Amino acid sequence: MNIVKENIDELNAILKVKVVEDDYLPKVESALKEYQRKDKTKGFRPGKIPAGLIKKMYGKLLVKDEVIKVVMNSMDNFLNENKDDLLGNPIPKNKEALEKDWQNEKEFEFLFDVGLTPKFKVAISPQMKFDYPIVKINEELLTTFINEEAKRYGKVMQAEVTQVGDLVYGDFEELDANGDIVVMGIFKSGSVFLDKVKHEQTRKSLIGLKKEDKVIVNSQNLAENKEDLAKMIEIDVAFAQTLNSDFQFTVRGITRMLPAQLNQDFFDKIFGSGVVSTEKEFRAKYKAEVEKSFVGESEASLYHAVYQHLMDVVKINLPDEFLKRVMHLDNEKRLTAEELESEYEKFAKNIKWQLIEKKIVDDFDISVTKEEMIDFTQQLIYNQHIQYSSIPITEEEMEKRLKMIFGNEKEIKKISDRLFTEKLTELFKTKFTLENKEVDYNDFYNVKK
Repeated sequence: MNIVKENIDELNAILKVKVVEDDYLPKVESALKEYQRKDKTKGFRPGKIPAGLIKKMYGKLLVKDEVIKVVMNSMDNFLNENKDDLLGNPIPKNKEALEKDWQNEKEFEFLFDVGLTPKFKVAISPQMKFDYPIVKINEELLTTFINEEAKRYGKVMQAEVTQVGDLVYGDFEELDANGDIVVMGIFKSGSVFLDKVKHEQTRKSLIGLKKEDKVIVNSQNLAENKEDLAKMIEIDVAFAQTLNSDFQFTVRGITRMLPAQLNQDFFDKIFGSGVVSTEKEFRAKYKAEVEKSFVGESEASLYHAVYQHLMDVVKINLPDEFLKRVMHLDNEKRLTAEELESEYEKFAKNIKWQLIEKKIVDDFDISVTKEEMIDFTQQLIYNQHIQYSSIPITEEEMEKRLKMIFGNEKEIKKISDRLFTEKLTELFKTKFTLENKEVDYNDFYNVKK
């Protein structure tokens, strides 16, 4: 068996795969003997059918199967050994490339088209400058964050009269056009979080109510979206999409969250005993911690900026026609010419960035070890666990989750890709010149004020 790569140009090549008898005949003969041993053709004793007849019955099929196996296994090995030089999976030269006279030919040659990895350079130097956003929060937003934190550490109480921020429990009864309760209509018990009622008039009508008070509300004005409305009155989302009825809402209970006082006990719960002792110190440290939490977003912004720049300045030619053929064959739903061109633009863009990334990784000898992947995954598991449980995760549970994750090839790739992205970002931070730019939180996240 022999594979020869013949370059057509800088981006395209032909793979010639030659298979001789010694590559497949021993396995064919072994298979024929096994067929003969198991044969139960009428007129012959079990296992005594003549070898020539077995060959006539199955020889052609077995030759084809074994030759194809040899070709595929050899191609896999060749691709693994030359993966840095080849782009895309080889495809038969034409429809006739795999059509052979399996009965009479002894040697076979197969032709495959393949793309070649283009040659290019990626410049990484301090002469290239990028903005590095430092997300800052103003005093008003800081107060909002602290108030939310105080609510999480607050106490729940039952209130007598509704006010902003309350969770109000009650019964919803559907009304007809005359304001009468619909017989066999919707009757559900549910709850309304007043801060989430965006319709101003509806929200005002729900404030100042006592137990057993009744108010008429329209279903369209109760929730931000149809999914929330469906949960509120326990109906299907599809039904909620078209529901536009008035409801009589009868208050049955009022729950209020009393935020924690900004005192030493609260400070200690957030930062540990004695770390801060005044509200001023608490605000300063809380602000620093919040702004530190935006570092990941800042790095993602830098990565995106570098991506945009390199995609613009690095010139890479691709074997477009070959890749379009690959894309067309891989797509189960055959694409029209217009669809192929449209989809190929995104496909080629993705390949270009993969090539740029790989070039940087190779040039700077970046790698991700198995130990790094395990450490990273353990930290992810731990962080997820403490969000939902105050009980420390056991070694057995950690091992169980690790085994489940690393038994999934897609999950392994996700973890590997994420670590490579982190390492590339660290490289960008050290090799490029960064200019720190303070950005207001609302502007960075495009928050509507």
